Amino acid sequence: DEEDVPILDFSSSSSESLSKKLHQACARSGFFYATGVPSVLEKARRARKVCDAFFRRDVETKMRCFSLKKGYVPINGTENAVRKPEFHEKFSCGRLLESYERSNDPYYDPNRSLFFDCENTFPRNVFGVTREKGEEDAFEEAYSSLYREMERFSEQLLRVFAMSLNMKEEELEYFVERSRKHVTNLVALRYDVSRAKRTLKKKEEDEDDTLLVRAHTDPTDFTCLFFDDERGPNGLQILIEEEEGGARGESRWIDVPKVPNAMLVNVGDVLMAWTNGEYKSTRHRVILNRNSNNEEEEEEE
Repeated sequence: DEEDVPILDFSSSSSESLSKKLHQACARSGFFYATGVPSVLEKARRARKVCDAFFRRDVETKMRCFSLKKGYVPINGTENAVRKPEFHEKFSCGRLLESYERSNDPYYDPNRSLFFDCENTFPRNVFGVTREKGEEDAFEEAYSSLYREMERFSEQLLRVFAMSLNMKEEELEYFVERSRKHVTNLVALRYDVSRAKRTLKKKEEDEDDTLLVRAHTDPTDFTCLFFDDERGPNGLQILIEEEEGGARGESRWIDVPKVPNAMLVNVGDVLMAWTNGEYKSTRHRVILNRNSNNEEEEEEE
């Protein structure tokens, strides 16, 4: 339903119209699709290709770039209260060293920081991929390129958030300035649906047995997700809370629709706090679709 998950065109020349629609989306469900972002989507597709090739490698090869913080984590490689670790593997990276290596700010001191105490662990020598014409870019190049593009887009989005709240001209950098020292992760996830089908029980009375990802909200300002255009957000559901006379009414889970050539964005707990609850950080989950194949997705959080 486009009312619950609207499609917003970020190539629109009317910033007033975009900010108004953004406000409506964030105040209602906290979820929307972003279109009109061709550079973001192109870099995401390139990153997906190298991630797909990486995930197809054997575990021993992938473990060469193991890191719980910034690298590869195999199935059952770590505990996770939201994503069931027995059904997914992932690769994640954090801030690129180039963005802070020359800073004298103690915030980035590797001897003091829990986040900047290690660098990203890219699989530089995993594929034997060359850069000859017609072949994919190396993993690090494609992944880093998407990270840089998402940093750029995130600043654009934060300004639109400010506009959508009718903040004054001199206040439009409010959210951007408070995000300068971000610790954003760019995460590629592969859910092993075949494994889940073999493992999960078919008991309707036990809802947890139908979930790949348990219901949760995101502890972020916002999260961006990319999906395969053919499969879309297969199994992703959000909890819509209806209001009746200003009071909270019944809640219902809805499937997030498939929208090709778009990026899904959802409000996180931080943005909800920044807006005093005006924008909603909505509970969402991923249910097991027993008719689907293995899936991959990327998210920035």
